[in-house]
Amino acid sequence: MTRRLRTMSIGCASRILAASMVLLLAQPAFAHEQSGVGGGLTQGLLHPLTGMDHLIAMVAVGIWGAQLGAPALWVLPITFPLVMALGGVLGVMKIPLPAPEVVIALSALVLGAAVALRLRVPFVVAAAIVAVFAIFHGHAHGAELPTSANPLAYGLGFVVATGLLHFCGITIGTLTQWRTGEFLIQGLGAIIALLGGYFLAQNSWSGRMIAASRRISIAIGVLFAGVRPAGAHIVSLRLGDFYEGALHPLTDLQDLILWISLGVLAGSLGAARGRWLVLVFPVGLLTGLLSAHVLGTFAGGPAVNACMTLLVGLLLAAALRIPTLLLCTMAFVLAVTRGAANAGDLVPQTDRLLFAAGLAGVGYAVITLVMALTVTFRETGSPMAWHGIAIRALGGWIAAVGMMMTGLSLAS
Repeated sequence: MTRRLRTMSIGCASRILAASMVLLLAQPAFAHEQSGVGGGLTQGLLHPLTGMDHLIAMVAVGIWGAQLGAPALWVLPITFPLVMALGGVLGVMKIPLPAPEVVIALSALVLGAAVALRLRVPFVVAAAIVAVFAIFHGHAHGAELPTSANPLAYGLGFVVATGLLHFCGITIGTLTQWRTGEFLIQGLGAIIALLGGYFLAQNSWSGRMIAASRRISIAIGVLFAGVRPAGAHIVSLRLGDFYEGALHPLTDLQDLILWISLGVLAGSLGAARGRWLVLVFPVGLLTGLLSAHVLGTFAGGPAVNACMTLLVGLLLAAALRIPTLLLCTMAFVLAVTRGAANAGDLVPQTDRLLFAAGLAGVGYAVITLVMALTVTFRETGSPMAWHGIAIRALGGWIAAVGMMMTGLSLAS
């Protein structure tokens, strides 16, 4: 049984390693920008993957964390996206950093050398090293925000892509279970360090490679050109006001991020605590709709949404067991603000009762489904430690998105 698990782990790591080598052939994209939520998400996902210096540094973070073991195994993948988002905020706000390309290349050199030499340092030191480099990587992402793309979708995309690259590195790190695997990992670290040294010495590519990257970018742009944000007012398509209420929040990226984050937080606390949100959240949405109708349209605004997303992400990343009353209060306040925000997009012809029924119904469905999936993920299968690490890493991603939302609200 142990041999079978080891073989499966090595096989999985080998496939991801092969995929990583394919990704290494990609180069930075310059030519094509896409618009809207779909374009912003696509651009954000591709940006860390189409720059070899970014890509190899991200993978090296995951490998080094796997070499160091717990708690660095989960601290580094959480620290990097969170601090990277702070750097992204600086980039979006056009606050310059000294020699960002040089530091990014240096990060690949240092992290690759750490993997090659099996450098063992206290995880606080490792987190500090990773955090310094993360600021510069995030600054590069934020500074290159496409002008026509949705900024929030772009930030979400590059945070998720970075996290997946970290997971790729951690999976490659499982090769240490094999006697020869450690030598392969150290060899990969040496290759990363050499590439980092090359980028450090020469921060530009040949004209042929730039032309090739542009052709690749244009091809990807054509492939995803059909992606467009869904229209908000479905009532104009004669699908009815109930479906308008149900689909309206699902076409808003802020609603999706906040609702899913809250569902994950509830599920991470267990079914006994999270079940109260099944009632509290829809009631909060209806309260927000009613308040907007009686008192006039109001919403928490981007700053409140950003702070709530950041708070939920930090709670998940820290694995804090908050009281049920605090969880329900957070959920109710969030639901009221989002219910009022959805009310602001109603037109005079909309049947408010049908719209409210659709909104409350989809709120119940999203919270219940996400919470149930999270509870099942926590309580099913083994090893349980990996499940907790995955949820904490997701919390780091959510906090990083909240940090980006904060920066965008300040920049606007």
